[in-house]
Amino acid sequence: SGLCTVGMVRVWSIRPWRDVLIFAAGLLVALIACCGVERFESCDKTVSKRSSTSFRHVNAQTHSSNLRLGDRPLKVTSEVKPSKKPLFVAIKTKELNLESTAVQINSTWLSDCASKEDCVFFTPSGRDKAEAQLNMKTVEIPEVALASPAHAGTLAVLKYIAAELVDLYDWFLVVSDNVYVRPKKLIEFLRHLDPMDKVYLGQPGLGNPEHRAELQLRPGEVFCMSGPGIVFSSRVVREAAIFADKCLMGQSPSRHEAVELGRCFSRQLGIQCTWAYELEKLFLIDYSSKLFQSELSVGNSRLQRALTLYPVASAKVFHSLDKFYRDNEIQELQELLAKATELKKRTSRQ
Repeated sequence: SGLCTVGMVRVWSIRPWRDVLIFAAGLLVALIACCGVERFESCDKTVSKRSSTSFRHVNAQTHSSNLRLGDRPLKVTSEVKPSKKPLFVAIKTKELNLESTAVQINSTWLSDCASKEDCVFFTPSGRDKAEAQLNMKTVEIPEVALASPAHAGTLAVLKYIAAELVDLYDWFLVVSDNVYVRPKKLIEFLRHLDPMDKVYLGQPGLGNPEHRAELQLRPGEVFCMSGPGIVFSSRVVREAAIFADKCLMGQSPSRHEAVELGRCFSRQLGIQCTWAYELEKLFLIDYSSKLFQSELSVGNSRLQRALTLYPVASAKVFHSLDKFYRDNEIQELQELLAKATELKKRTSRQ
């Protein structure tokens, strides 16, 4: 518990200073790049634009350029101007975990959400306690019976989102409570995709070859692995809500949530999980947990590239990952400030 407390204090104590550093560094770089130290006053109209793009994820377009929806390329642009709030994150949990894993999420990556309204816990029970005692935004959804199809829980979340939230956001991420999410990086990635397209996005799965016949998947059917989370465009959420009951009434050959959700989307909405090798690196799975524990060194490219990480098995791992990303952010800011300072020196000598 000591580590958790230290981690929690550390995260919240550095955040205001980090935000100030980001703003100051971006402003300084933009001013110098625009017109040099001696001509700052002539840049008023272009500073905000340049400073806001200074921190864009440089690989975001590269990552999304080879994505495919079934047999057709996914529409990719340099950047899609958001028409609504960019991202809502639905975290599936249960009352038993509200004082354990949910608390760890609340004290680590949830603080990167723009507001608590944008990242919400979904649970069959325990809402009053979660909001009153734990200060966590929570939605209660009907408890799914054991005999229900495996994908009933996710469809229940999507039906709630379609009824209450779909007009407010462009994108929706549904994850379980054992996932570490990087909301800001995910938003940067999604800015290059069109939320009005039918996008069902995550780490693509085909099923083990020896079990594929048992899963009764058609040739070419691809589902999104539910572990590291699944992203849905607002258009897909609307259509999924329409067909949800039909999917639940149909036969479910397996008890695998990801497979059955993919089957529903394939046969009712006519879409497959977005296909690209790169998505395995963005929606990262590490069942050994070696990468999430023993390889947490600043500069680890696999971790820096990831948008979500699964599974996170303990409070210690949640806080270790959080410390890793905070340390990387501080290092990046220090490097940016050093470059800005050097640029200032060079321009002042001209």
